[in-house]
Amino acid sequence: MDVISDIREYVSKDLMNNGHVKLDENLPLIEAGYLTSLQTVDLVLFLEQRFQIEIDPEEVNEDNFRSLASISSLVQHKMPPSNGSTGSP
Repeated sequence: MDVISDIREYVSKDLMNNGHVKLDENLPLIEAGYLTSLQTVDLVLFLEQRFQIEIDPEEVNEDNFRSLASISSLVQHKMPPSNGSTGSP
């Protein structure tokens, strides 16, 4: 699963209406005006459904939602470890 690609696709297609902005992983989404508070709520709902995670209200802040990279980092932190990484035979 490529977390950042899934997030990039959702933001581009669903939140930016297929905008022509190149979504670099470090583009400041909120600061540049590409991600509004209402869109952030939509994004949180998408992330919770797509990645089967729960994002606490205090985690919805400018640090965690600054860029695709920071959003991806939050999601990966919230995801449970995969079953294949236990090291057991």
